[in-house]
Amino acid sequence: MIGAQPYDAFRRAIELDPAHRDARIDLASALLALEAVVPAEEAARSALALDPVSVEAQANLAGALEGQGRFAEAIAAYDAALARDPQFVPALANRAMLRMNAGEVDGALEDLAQALRIAPEAPGLLVRRGLALMEARRAREAEDAFRAVLHDWPEDRGALAGLAFCRDQQGDLEGALAAYGSVLAAQPEDAQAHVNR
Repeated sequence: MIGAQPYDAFRRAIELDPAHRDARIDLASALLALEAVVPAEEAARSALALDPVSVEAQANLAGALEGQGRFAEAIAAYDAALARDPQFVPALANRAMLRMNAGEVDGALEDLAQALRIAPEAPGLLVRRGLALMEARRAREAEDAFRAVLHDWPEDRGALAGLAFCRDQQGDLEGALAAYGSVLAAQPEDAQAHVNR
């Protein structure tokens, strides 16, 4: 079908069965991926109306609220998702970043520690931990977190940029420039690293 959107199948499933909770959750996820946060919020709320204990719908709602800059509401929605499933790693990881940005660095590190107990090899969690450690002014530990990622994923842009920032914050301009150069080599269109270099 010409002009079809990736989420049209979910909308069609909802038209055929208005009580199709999973189609509403999938629609919210697809809309979030497209950064259509207001319709994603509507889809997530409609899924929660059908199933008020759905962890996935609650997490989609949190993501939609976060995308709209409604951070306190997003944290509350992640709290609700985690009250239903304390092992839900995406909610832990996303709530950690919101908490860090709100100045709750210790809470962010707690969320990330819990997420890493569940998924210890996840590079994204290790990068987020490094960022939280930098925010806590624990640059050496942050550098260790970024280096742990780079050991297995040497071109991970987040870890390379984090390492560069660590080196810069520790007064190692040469090390920072080398790490920023690695970011550019891994992904030449990374404008932020180019600007920082």
